[in-house]
Amino acid sequence: MADDALAVLPSSMGREPPGSQPKKKDPSKFIPAQKGGLVLENPDEQECPYTFSDSPAYLRNKKATEAAKRAAELEGKELAKKQQWADAFQMVERRTAVPSGLFLVTRAVLRWKFGKYRGALSDSTTALEKYSSSAKAGPLAAALSCFARICLGSQVREKDSCSRELREAIVAWERAEEQALSGHVLSHGLFSPAKAERLSEPAHLEGDIEASDSTFVAAPGVRIGYTLLLNSARGAQAPLILHFHGSAETAAQYRETELAGKYRELGAHLLVVDYRGYGWSDGQPSLTTFLHDAEAFAEQLPRILVEKGLPWPYHGGLIVSGRSVGAQVAVHVATMYPKLFRALVLDSAAAAAATGDRLGRAPERSAALELWRRDLEKASLEILQPLDADLRRLSAVEKIRAFEGRLLVLHGLSDELVPHEASESLHLAAGTREKELVLVEGAGHNNIGRFVSYWAAIRRLFSLVQLDSAEPSVGESVEHLCAVCAAKAASKCGRCQKVWYCSRAHQAEHWK
Repeated sequence: MADDALAVLPSSMGREPPGSQPKKKDPSKFIPAQKGGLVLENPDEQECPYTFSDSPAYLRNKKATEAAKRAAELEGKELAKKQQWADAFQMVERRTAVPSGLFLVTRAVLRWKFGKYRGALSDSTTALEKYSSSAKAGPLAAALSCFARICLGSQVREKDSCSRELREAIVAWERAEEQALSGHVLSHGLFSPAKAERLSEPAHLEGDIEASDSTFVAAPGVRIGYTLLLNSARGAQAPLILHFHGSAETAAQYRETELAGKYRELGAHLLVVDYRGYGWSDGQPSLTTFLHDAEAFAEQLPRILVEKGLPWPYHGGLIVSGRSVGAQVAVHVATMYPKLFRALVLDSAAAAAATGDRLGRAPERSAALELWRRDLEKASLEILQPLDADLRRLSAVEKIRAFEGRLLVLHGLSDELVPHEASESLHLAAGTREKELVLVEGAGHNNIGRFVSYWAAIRRLFSLVQLDSAEPSVGESVEHLCAVCAAKAASKCGRCQKVWYCSRAHQAEHWK
């Protein structure tokens, strides 16, 4: 009985000499690091010295978790043998035990089959990070991660972790996909890049809108421009829209009085990103790079917002939107970073698989998958071989299955460039239940923004987004950044409960 009563106490308690640990002024304010760090009422407050990861209760729970993990692996393999993929998928999704490398690979393959693309990529990446030394799990995880990124249109990052033979096959597959894109009919005449003058310093527009122009690093030697319109009257409580414009527009055009006024009336901030060759950006636009560049911006978004004076995580809610060809980019970003955005807005979107209809039939793909089947056999996972048919390049219609936030699809019934059936296809394919399709009577491709029903639908979406309290995250967990230096933060302000800091010195500096 006595042992059980003391099981929750750390084994190191009582070993410190009296007075060796500083006293904490308010122990009730201590929060474990895994739950968000220390809430600081005062920058001079001392941290709590105790941790509980070495307690007997924790160790007993860890042993039981490992036993449950092995039982779940055996059960999942039996279901897969019978090719009851839906049942196997549900079983692995319910799994809470610490996963092994082969289990992560199995779950990644099943998640891919059922449209959980980002989850599949995350599982394969985690397996590679934790089990790279495993002769079975390591090569499978590296190959699957490469396959997933090729199929999603993302840039492959894990080629060096594959065997030499498989690495050469992946490079050949990736090159074949790029050649198919460069030869696609849409690559010729799709983009109409135009230069625009960059603001040298922030400018105040009509009302309370402050405009600023900047750049971010999209690739080595390539910087791409963006424009930020801050609604200073609303502060950090207003929704922020990350927008990818059409092929005949530039980010600078959104600074114009009429368009900027529309977003001021919505009570939102607007961040418009250019493509290569547009505005003050470097390079030339291409179907092979515009999705990669959008990923680079999404990953740098937390730092960019902090540098612009906005907090991270951003509590007002992030919305990603895309117009015309930009809708392809918006769907891609929403798929790759599902926890980053509360809503997705598609305006006059093209559902044609500009990045997917030529891919999946290349002989280089077949060669890479043949080597993948061989590695599955070595790992005794040959039961997963039939699922490699799903490893093909995905179109926007397929990617949108993975988005689970709020979705608003807008299209003009008189669109002369993109038929409204394209937006209907995207709306129908979307996996989320919180979706709305608005077909604007009499609106064309380039004047849909002049119709009242267009802005009324966006306003309805904004009101719902602001009711949500989910914090945005680029990765699997929410990352907090210091409000002073944009470095990773461990503690938040005890007054507002929103602003985070990397150190007490920066907290004190920010309070001055």
